[in-house]
Amino acid sequence: MKQFDFKRFAMVLWRELSGAWKILAAYAVICLLLLIYSNTSSRIFGSTLRENMFYTVTVAGAIVLASRLLSNIWTRRRCISTLSLPAAAAETFAARYLLWLVIPVWFAVSMLMVNEWLDLISLKELYNYRPIADFWRAWGPTCLFVVVCTHAAMLGGAFFNRLTLVKTAAIFIGLMAVVVPVLTKYPNQGTLTAVLWTATVIMVVGGTALAFWRFSRRTVEGYKR
Repeated sequence: MKQFDFKRFAMVLWRELSGAWKILAAYAVICLLLLIYSNTSSRIFGSTLRENMFYTVTVAGAIVLASRLLSNIWTRRRCISTLSLPAAAAETFAARYLLWLVIPVWFAVSMLMVNEWLDLISLKELYNYRPIADFWRAWGPTCLFVVVCTHAAMLGGAFFNRLTLVKTAAIFIGLMAVVVPVLTKYPNQGTLTAVLWTATVIMVVGGTALAFWRFSRRTVEGYKR
């Protein structure tokens, strides 16, 4: 079954959705509740903290979900269950890519935009300075940042079966420690934008291709009994 078949893809997608919808729904509900809470006049937390909680959970949640894209091959039993499906590797990977990465990224960016729209209506930004929240208002870098981080998390899940996020974050932070000092020497906005776009293209195209390559060549013999 090397040829991609949309009918089989739909069946695999439905199967994957039956096991993923609770986690995806929980993520959506938590983000929506934080969105509502961040735009209330509650006195429990300051508006700055509430807003930053919303942004952090929304983006971090998308990254965590993306790290689970290839969790179906993290253990021997999961691998057997996945490889025994009457579907091509491309169909299974595409279904999980849609559920665990595309949808969370779309939802995260949409929530950030909705919150910004609500801020514009209430004009909160005129009298409340929020350093972290202001970072997300640069929409170009924000979208690129979310896309790069989610694909990095997906790629980490392709190589690490345990402590996926911890190991991926360690590598990502190490790369940033090298790249950021270099970029600070070239503060030109055009240069920074070009670097961000280059990183995004590399992570989306190269990262996805590498993750699929790892997935399509996974065998049961690669696990300890």
